[in-house]
Amino acid sequence: MAVGILAIVLGALVLILMCCLRKRLALASKIVEVSAVFVAKNCIIVFLPLLLFIVTLVFIALWVLEALGYYSLGKATSNEHHYPYQNFELTT
Repeated sequence: MAVGILAIVLGALVLILMCCLRKRLALASKIVEVSAVFVAKNCIIVFLPLLLFIVTLVFIALWVLEALGYYSLGKATSNEHHYPYQNFELTT
């Protein structure tokens, strides 16, 4: 019984929101139509997310290689120095 009443109240709330936001919903519908026409005319745009994914993977791979390079330099020392970078004690 309570679930039915909750469903009716929720349905009424959605109906009220649809009536109040009618103009915004119509605008959103027109925007979706225009974007569909754009994608239909420029099919190559569909590959943009794939390209960005590949570029991101390359960036992450380079970042990991750089981190491994720093890790393989040796042990970081805390000797007093006047350089703006860290000293590493090379391990053999």
